[in-house]
Amino acid sequence: MIYDLAIEQLEAELQMLEAILDDRGDAAHAAAIEFANKVKEVTLARFIREESDPSYIRGRINNIRWTAIHVGEAAANAKFRRLRVNLHDIGQRIEQRYINVGYKVTHSGGGPKPGANLSRNVEMAREFLAKKPRSRKSDSALMADIGKSRNLGRSQSIEAIKAGLEKLSG
Repeated sequence: MIYDLAIEQLEAELQMLEAILDDRGDAAHAAAIEFANKVKEVTLARFIREESDPSYIRGRINNIRWTAIHVGEAAANAKFRRLRVNLHDIGQRIEQRYINVGYKVTHSGGGPKPGANLSRNVEMAREFLAKKPRSRKSDSALMADIGKSRNLGRSQSIEAIKAGLEKLSG
């Protein structure tokens, strides 16, 4: 379900995205470039290189802010959704590559570091808080639905959102 955010919520999401860029934008871009170099489809490789560039993303964030002020909330939300979809698509493609070779990594003592999914958990918690007042579902059912869009099972979704809520409250 796609929902529009109020200007204040949109600004909070943009600030969170900027914090993620500050924290790991260069590393994420390097991973995206490495992935793009292995992609045979030229158009897709160019898309990944451009859309994952932190300076390009910051430019889009500033454009969304300008749109919110000068054009309106609906147009800013549409641009924000496009940005998130593009970033999510790139992330999923890179993740899928690591899943395909993940057996060796997982079973050789590798795997994600503790807290590696913190930004995802916080994002899911914010989505939960935004949807909760309008939902007739139980909290756990709503959490499961939110996690399903990120390919998480019911228990993983609930744990992730609870961790995100804990981070937001403390």
